[in-house]
Amino acid sequence: LSKRDAGRSLAAQHRILKPGGTALHSLWYGDELEEHHDLLFQQYTAESFSELLDEQFEVLELKLYAEMEAGDSLYVVLRRIG
Repeated sequence: LSKRDAGRSLAAQHRILKPGGTALHSLWYGDELEEHHDLLFQQYTAESFSELLDEQFEVLELKLYAEMEAGDSLYVVLRRIG
């Protein structure tokens, strides 16, 4: 998702989740927008993804992991606030 679409998705998740509900996101790690086979892939860092949260979620866990190679992915566990 683009950063704009990711922000809208997070707002929708906030509406759907009950207070204290959790969400898990797996993201490509980095700060680039890449194209592969006519598909766009927005990468995120901990900072750039956290900027999208807009105080709607608390970050419970955030960690780099290897999906294809070491440190290429980031997972984030969120808890809905309010």
